Amino acid sequence: MSHPARPLWSDAAGALAMAGYALRHIHVLGRPPHRSRFLRLLLDMGARGLASTSLAAAVAGTLLIALLVRTITASPELAVRLLAVLLVREAGPMLVAIPVLLRTGTMMTARLGSMQHDGEARSLRLLGLSTRDYLAVPMVLACICACVLLTVYVEAAAVAGGIVIAAVLLELPARELFTHLALVLSPRDVAYVAVKSMGFGLVIASVAAWHGLGRSDHTSLPDTVGRAVMQSVFGLLLLNIVAAVLLYGPLAAGT
Repeated sequence: MSHPARPLWSDAAGALAMAGYALRHIHVLGRPPHRSRFLRLLLDMGARGLASTSLAAAVAGTLLIALLVRTITASPELAVRLLAVLLVREAGPMLVAIPVLLRTGTMMTARLGSMQHDGEARSLRLLGLSTRDYLAVPMVLACICACVLLTVYVEAAAVAGGIVIAAVLLELPARELFTHLALVLSPRDVAYVAVKSMGFGLVIASVAAWHGLGRSDHTSLPDTVGRAVMQSVFGLLLLNIVAAVLLYGPLAAGT
């Protein structure tokens, strides 16, 4: 007998509730088992993310140089400003979020869904451990931290690599281009990127935790993972639009 899937609004409300729960219960990381799980997840997400985001950084830097090569020769200041807008503010966090979703988000949903279906989550409850505190909270917080750290890595690698390549190919002083970049970027840009990266990590992990722990017996694991991925993509795009509307306008006016 087939069962209808939960409506989208129900999943959205559940993911929001999961995100709020994780943020309100950061203090559980003070407990050794929870802190140990958080650190293991952070290292695992970082290792998985480095493999995929390294390629993204190289491709982003190369494409930006191809796009801006004529602009750099005409106006280095304008080229660096475009670099800051296209990569640092906008593309960088998304270049990290998509690989993290596809590699780590799917794994988190599948793992939690299997634990829920096989009775491992129930065993944790019998041991006196809250499944949300032990499974979801460390996972959500680790994903937030991993997205921020990977975004810093990707943007630094792409920007530095792109500027160095431009300096070599066009015989321009790299120091001048880095100086222009330092003048263009502001603390508000850094805050904008950090907040958006944290938001992306929160969306990915909260949706994964909600679908994984909320998996019912009549829902197959591939269906659960697929639904989580699609809703995460929608959440990332929506958050990107909201961030641009709320923050990008004032930032653009101030630069």
